[in-house]
Amino acid sequence: SLYHDSVGNLWVGTTDGGAVQSLRSDGEFSCRDRPGLGGVVSIAEDKRKPIWIGTEYSGMYVYGPDNGERKLLHTVKGKNVPALLLLSNGKMLVSFYDQGLMIVDQDTFRQEALIDSDSGLRTLSRSCITLKEFPVNEVWIGSYNSGLGRINLLTGDNAVYDRENGLPSNDILSISPDHRNNFWLS
Repeated sequence: SLYHDSVGNLWVGTTDGGAVQSLRSDGEFSCRDRPGLGGVVSIAEDKRKPIWIGTEYSGMYVYGPDNGERKLLHTVKGKNVPALLLLSNGKMLVSFYDQGLMIVDQDTFRQEALIDSDSGLRTLSRSCITLKEFPVNEVWIGSYNSGLGRINLLTGDNAVYDRENGLPSNDILSISPDHRNNFWLS
């Protein structure tokens, strides 16, 4: 996983032992082992600058600044967290694989389900591996084997797109809009 933070550091998460590496904007490279992290698969930064790290099977960790170093602020253990997304409303959207999408408050770490059980997105949200907010308040959800989903955060309006709608695959690993607002999917 790669993440470019607000002060210019490049964070690199590895799948072998949980090392989190950063290349600072001044060119200095550092590697800090985070024992027990397992495979780092997602990295994001919230509005107050803590770095959120999602792992394959050892959970989610939130590290905040402390005198130039980062200290552990919060953890949710034993979960696969393949995607993290800071929403335009300032909250963090977290994909807990096999459990769905949760909006997590950055101050209290309280979790609230984004998608209720009646939504057509329920199955898709449980296999989410990538997230993109585009435009504001529209979240796009890429999944393993369940296609592409869209949900409006204000109205709850949602849709699911899959092979039946013309996608070449139901596996959506990455979502990226271009300068003309076209979506590129892999």
